[in-house]
Amino acid sequence: MKHKYWILIQLHIFLLLFLNISCLAERITISLYNDYNLQSIIILPESSPFGVTLDNYINMIIKPGDTLCLSLKGDSLDVVKLNGFHRTCREFRMTGINDDATFKVNPVIPALEEREYDGDIIVSFDINRLLLVNNVQVEQYLAGVVLSEGGPGGLPEYYKTQAILCRTYLYKHKNKHIEEGFNLCDGVHCQVYKTRGSQIEKIIKAINETAGLVIVDRNSDLITAAFHSNCGGQTSNSKDVWLKSFPYFESIKDPYCHNGNNSTWTRTISVEEWLNYLKENGYRGNDVNSVSFEFKQPVRKTHYFVDDFILPLKKIRNDWTLKSSFFNVNYEDNQIVLKGKGYGHGVGLCQEGAMEMARQGKNFRQIISFYYQDVKIKKFSNLHNNDYIIY
Repeated sequence: MKHKYWILIQLHIFLLLFLNISCLAERITISLYNDYNLQSIIILPESSPFGVTLDNYINMIIKPGDTLCLSLKGDSLDVVKLNGFHRTCREFRMTGINDDATFKVNPVIPALEEREYDGDIIVSFDINRLLLVNNVQVEQYLAGVVLSEGGPGGLPEYYKTQAILCRTYLYKHKNKHIEEGFNLCDGVHCQVYKTRGSQIEKIIKAINETAGLVIVDRNSDLITAAFHSNCGGQTSNSKDVWLKSFPYFESIKDPYCHNGNNSTWTRTISVEEWLNYLKENGYRGNDVNSVSFEFKQPVRKTHYFVDDFILPLKKIRNDWTLKSSFFNVNYEDNQIVLKGKGYGHGVGLCQEGAMEMARQGKNFRQIISFYYQDVKIKKFSNLHNNDYIIY
């Protein structure tokens, strides 16, 4: 009995010391699988031991090879370890013993793809679902976002560009979800964060070599660091997409993305479907022919025109789940054929264009200045909570 008590005291002291040390690095909290109604998950420690606390009481150390199952039970969590440990709690915390601690999450209900992350994880009840929050160092988070957004095969200057954009977004929107108990989520709504990226040496090097760098406008305010996959040869004005104008988001011709994977696309729709869709949106005509229904977009436009009927292109894109709003409408073989360019909203940096610029030897400053007008790259320093300086 005394032996168990002594081990417990050591565990308390060890974890408290670790937590105090880990607080020295700037951290961020990210909701994982935020778009899903998680009911049951499996958590697997990967690279090092973790301390587990249930409702702020330190219960045990788990190590690689251990498996924990967490399930929703009313408004509480059912926590089961495969060796027979079984507890019910309101909040589960798993804190890495080392700075390089990693873990995997495997959603069971619903069944989703397993992911691996750096840092710590907190699980709690949240309106009939499990809320998973990753408490992670900022640099580790940025590495995961750069990998999720830019893929594993990027060149150094592209990764530097993406790192600066992701860091700018982070600090501009750091408290976007603060009322929900975390800083940001892992979806497109914030920045895509589907995995850890600290294992990719090129990404870590790019983050370190651009440490603290952010993009600011003429007033030294952090910009809205928008980017997309492929602009189709021309970026969009922000006012045409968001109804809000930013001086650094003026439409430009982009010669670099024409050979990208997402530079062109095609969608075929039956005449009947297209005509019914237009009528549902106010069109009063009855016939479809090559003259009235064809629509050309040599440069980006905002609306589709049929006779005196007008429909916003971004509405068509959303309604038909198209890759972009940059498309022509053709009438071919009694079918409507949409021939499109690009993938995404088109505002800001074109990722495939930036990748090509990096291949052609352009550096991150040249890439950023090409896609964002009248901006500067500055050093950002976080002082305390929401306070920061840019110099």
